[in-house]
Amino acid sequence: MGISNYNQVLDRDKKYVALEGITDKYYLSAFKQLLNIPEEYFFIPACGVDNIKPLISILISWGCQFKAVFDDGQGKTVYNSIKKNLYKDDDELFLETIMKLDKFNGIEDLFDLSDFDKYVTEQDREDKISNSEIAKQIGKKELLARLFSEKVTSEQIKKSDLKKNTLDNFNDVFSWLKK
Repeated sequence: MGISNYNQVLDRDKKYVALEGITDKYYLSAFKQLLNIPEEYFFIPACGVDNIKPLISILISWGCQFKAVFDDGQGKTVYNSIKKNLYKDDDELFLETIMKLDKFNGIEDLFDLSDFDKYVTEQDREDKISNSEIAKQIGKKELLARLFSEKVTSEQIKKSDLKKNTLDNFNDVFSWLKK
């Protein structure tokens, strides 16, 4: 990228987490606070699943400590491509570095349906389609995530407000990041 001193941009000693998008960053930042996670993570949104492979390539080539988190929706294709092209013969390192949120089509699906309705969309729904699908239908995924994050930061939403299922799903991500 033409940067001769990358330490000014990325610090090798920091723990980076490559994410598909800004929505993931907002939710994981909020749950880092809610779950009182002491580790320092630097979330880097790739601004689209197709951009995550070059981001991971840069992190690898610059020798940064990183992990990446994908959902099971559109991320599946890129996940498989990274496995094939960047981690050719090292499945163990791949699984230590890259997490696919199996059975979750989007980060929103880590929420219990009622938590997502109450604390993210602030509306009831009659059907039980996935949270990620509801977020797409509303058309403001990033805004919903940012507003949720702001409510957590301002302590309008507390850990005790959320269902165990929601907390467990997000805690699983942070447990994996800590390994």
